[in-house]
Amino acid sequence: MASRRVPRYLERLIPVNEAIQIVASRVKPVEETIEVPVWEAIGLVLAEDVRTPHDFPPRPRAAYDGYAIRSSDTPGRLRVVGEATIGKVDVKYRVEPGTAVYVSTGAYLPEGADTVIPEEAVRREGDYIVVEKEFPAGKNFDPVGAYARKGQVLLPRGYVITMLDVAGLLDVAVTRVKVYRPISIGIIATGTELFEPVDPAEAEQRILRGEVAETTAKL
Repeated sequence: MASRRVPRYLERLIPVNEAIQIVASRVKPVEETIEVPVWEAIGLVLAEDVRTPHDFPPRPRAAYDGYAIRSSDTPGRLRVVGEATIGKVDVKYRVEPGTAVYVSTGAYLPEGADTVIPEEAVRREGDYIVVEKEFPAGKNFDPVGAYARKGQVLLPRGYVITMLDVAGLLDVAVTRVKVYRPISIGIIATGTELFEPVDPAEAEQRILRGEVAETTAKL
């Protein structure tokens, strides 16, 4: 029985590992960098460390809806002199002895306060709150730099930026980053059975005849 002849194109094939080595030997690292808005950097590679431009939070920040007070005033009856809400801080308010300022979660603490009492832990009586037990200082708020210190590396060089990273960077006021220029990749689809699927009616007929719509290069 005659042996089956090996097609010529198979005689020219090389092992996969050898092919990878050949390609790798001809690839040069991308050195060109560009600066882009962080929301355009998803999937790109950082060309330098991204550092926090300031302490975060930059001021003590309430972790609960409640009242900013002086811990030395507890227990006791305190007069509510104003409120500080996230995104809108009225600097005229200051927590003096015997007073309190209502704060929402995320709001900066007014001067003079050293603790926050959750609103469910007090009894409201008109313009006053009644605190029935002692609350120590330093409770229920994030101190300066609790999440990141100024100059701290948030994302290292060589890191691939994700959608979640964009939110975190914007949160600390990082709006632009330096990344490596993205590479361009070309895909060549080969095969006599392939056709360009442009016209719907023609595409259906050609597929029914056994031809294959070219889709790989469209990815």
